[in-house]
Amino acid sequence: MPIKLAQSTLYKIVIVALTVLTSGLNLDDGPGEDVAHSRLNYEAGRGSNFLGGFASTFYAMLPNLYLDWWQYLIIIQVGLAGFGTYLFFKELIIDCSKKYFITTIVFSYLVLNLSAASTRDGMMIASTFAALGIASQRIQNKAYVVCTILFFVFAFAFRPWLAFAFIFFLFYYIRHKTHLKPLVSTICCIALVTAPSIVELIANKNPSIKPGYPQQTVMIHDLASTFCLSPIPETRKNAYNGLIKIVYDKESLKRLCIHYKPNTWQSSVTPSLSDPLFPSSVPPLKTIAPGDEVNYQALKSSWIELIISDPSNYIQNHLYFLTQVLIGGESPQFSLKSSISDFLSTPKASYALDLADSLYDTPWKIFIQLHFLAPIITFTFIGVLYARRFSLIFNPLFPNLVWILLVWIGLTTLGYVSDNGRYTYLPSLIFYAKILEETIRSIESKP
Repeated sequence: MPIKLAQSTLYKIVIVALTVLTSGLNLDDGPGEDVAHSRLNYEAGRGSNFLGGFASTFYAMLPNLYLDWWQYLIIIQVGLAGFGTYLFFKELIIDCSKKYFITTIVFSYLVLNLSAASTRDGMMIASTFAALGIASQRIQNKAYVVCTILFFVFAFAFRPWLAFAFIFFLFYYIRHKTHLKPLVSTICCIALVTAPSIVELIANKNPSIKPGYPQQTVMIHDLASTFCLSPIPETRKNAYNGLIKIVYDKESLKRLCIHYKPNTWQSSVTPSLSDPLFPSSVPPLKTIAPGDEVNYQALKSSWIELIISDPSNYIQNHLYFLTQVLIGGESPQFSLKSSISDFLSTPKASYALDLADSLYDTPWKIFIQLHFLAPIITFTFIGVLYARRFSLIFNPLFPNLVWILLVWIGLTTLGYVSDNGRYTYLPSLIFYAKILEETIRSIESKP
């Protein structure tokens, strides 16, 4: 018993230390660009739902007292992630072996650092793990259920469409925990996965939030991809007819394919000053301004017409995008080499802090650089489990976890606009968290 108690206490100390370290070392990193622009536009009276009405409103509500607003954001996110991972694993680690205890700590470190990103994805990871942590408690009451639901809805209010990836998992969970009838469980599931969308619709009623037409990013990228990649003249002409509505100037479409990159829609709407061959200070295309319903509807009509006229081209483009989603493209910035150089040349306290930050960040950045959270790696892991017929695959929870991944990847591929691995971190993290949980429980249950 004393050994069990010591391990439980040690885990608590480690989680608190990791939470403090992660939040403290990230306070000087600055806010995410999209998040900062969203808040700035809201404060300037130009608020829109380009990043989502709920997200814009939430970021604008963060205080700027004593600390910068984005520092509060990091503290909130890392705090929620630390709270959630502690609750999720606190009972499991009491009886687990040293190997699984260390694995749990490494996993918690990864979750905490990925939740520290001041982006919508960082908040979603943090809030989802808070929900998982509360839901995993053996003693349940109405307060626990309400808190779980609130954190789930809050998390996916930042990207409402992704909540639908959980419909099978939630059905299993509700049936397993409450034993409600299938029809009642189905109604509860539908209510839960649509709740974030309802929250977003309510947030968009805010007079300070104008329509930003976030769907235009998908439309622009689909049209530009077709225009630059399709070999069919008629299909390219249809794409041209859509793009001509948002050109920056008369020469725009002549240089679009020089700017265009398949892995990001932003290449079509941003200058390419750093391009060594074709530098340009003028982007080929411009985005539709908030509230410009006429041009948005025109772009939307052209996009729909393009899909209907050549569905095989649309499917082909998105199959290419699927490969990008599966590999989880990401390029984290490594600063360890420069931090060591700065500290050795000028051993100041500030450089020592930068070096400590770089050392602390390096393990998780290597993990991301090696694409260990990419969906293709997760599916490979699932294939290994099936091939070796681990008892885990016969757990009824297992197929529901796989469904989260499949639906999430499908939705991300349909709405693909950028090669960011962070879009798919959360389903992989949920999968590994639940697999780790079930593995430890199965070992504990053995005589």
